[in-house]
Amino acid sequence: MDDLRRLVSLLDLADDFCRQQRLLTIARDARLRDFQSWLLAEMAAQGSGAEPSLLPGSVARATLEGDQVAG
Repeated sequence: MDDLRRLVSLLDLADDFCRQQRLLTIARDARLRDFQSWLLAEMAAQGSGAEPSLLPGSVARATLEGDQVAG
């Protein structure tokens, strides 16, 4: 778990560098940060034996819940 926290810290630091135009890329947007949070939480949870969960707002979740998916 400490390794995941360190990874998040490093990714946030990289975003800060991007916003300061010290790296030749752009910072992650909110959607990518949300995905990162979900992904790392899933890694930690499944590593502890939890069942996988769907990404909130994903097409798979909408389909499983019976929602119409635009396309």
